[in-house]
Amino acid sequence: MIFVTGMFRSGTTFVARLLNQSEEISFASDPFFAVFKDFRNTLSNVNAHKVDPHAPLEDYYFEEEKINFFKTVQNTKLSDIKIPDVNYLKKFTEESSSPYSELLSKQIQNISAENYGDFLIQGEKYLRLTYGNKRLSGFKEVWANEFTPHINQLFPNSSKVIHIIRDPRAILVSNFYSEGRYPILFLARHWRKLATLAFHYSKSIPNNIIVKYEDLILNPKETIQSICDFVGIEFDEKLLNTEEITDGGNKKWTQNSTFNEKESAGFNKQSVNRWMDKIELSDRLAMEYLCSPEMRLMGYGDFLDEKFETISAVNFVDKKERLANWIIPYSELNFEREFLKETQRFNLLSRENVSTREKELNFLIPSVFDEMKVIVNK
Repeated sequence: MIFVTGMFRSGTTFVARLLNQSEEISFASDPFFAVFKDFRNTLSNVNAHKVDPHAPLEDYYFEEEKINFFKTVQNTKLSDIKIPDVNYLKKFTEESSSPYSELLSKQIQNISAENYGDFLIQGEKYLRLTYGNKRLSGFKEVWANEFTPHINQLFPNSSKVIHIIRDPRAILVSNFYSEGRYPILFLARHWRKLATLAFHYSKSIPNNIIVKYEDLILNPKETIQSICDFVGIEFDEKLLNTEEITDGGNKKWTQNSTFNEKESAGFNKQSVNRWMDKIELSDRLAMEYLCSPEMRLMGYGDFLDEKFETISAVNFVDKKERLANWIIPYSELNFEREFLKETQRFNLLSRENVSTREKELNFLIPSVFDEMKVIVNK
């Protein structure tokens, strides 16, 4: 099972569609997010931490209750939790997968499972049947790399996980220039969560790698060759041909480009640094302040202000009228309070003695904090 995951607008769909061209892989795009989310909701119902079932996955920062729930999610297998309403889950999965894996979505009603692990195992079998029954199978999901351990546990002998990472400033620009933007704090905290977990899993769990979007676009042949070597397939030149890519309904696929440039198809080198001309300075400063430790960890730099002396809560304030409607209820924040949290977090990197609990609350994974601290203080 090949699992491709990362932040939205990071190139995960592009990688999924490229892999689907292989004669050796049956691949689907965004078919099972509903399974992960319903698992999260059910787990929440049996724990002290209650979540809105419609809310996005959490970033888990700053609150004891959240970090404890994160650990619960990490340590609970999909197969350990019984599905409370399998008919609801089938409907939820069918509806959420239909726009991206149209043919597979029509098979979801055939699944009969008591727990989330069995549901996903059966889903993988229908994925194979739907998309060619090839030697290998895989799927991609955005936002969902916290479920990497679950994939590894469910498919222990065959799982390979590819974490796609892109410069968060480029993600912000891509989102802000499209219809229905997300709050800066939401984007930043989720990006750094996903980057932290990608780094952690790539170091601690076998068969996990990080692929940077910029490497894919600027050096496509070498990057795709490395992906082929990792998943165990022969490299084929046709994987570089973006003209014949099909979608989840086996129709011709058109890349999702915010800017609709003529050159946007294929490996568009303009997409790597376009953010520099498009981003507002206030937004850039906020994103760099919020994500700079994780950005440095991932090899990103070129910051406006290395010391961030001009940053304030004002940089976190969103243009509410431009936010996506669904996210507004989850973005009602006291920005002064959030700025204080972020300032205290940032200052931990220069403090001598930081407790394990402080590392968890502010950086999720203590060992990753330790790596970032070394890089930041060089």
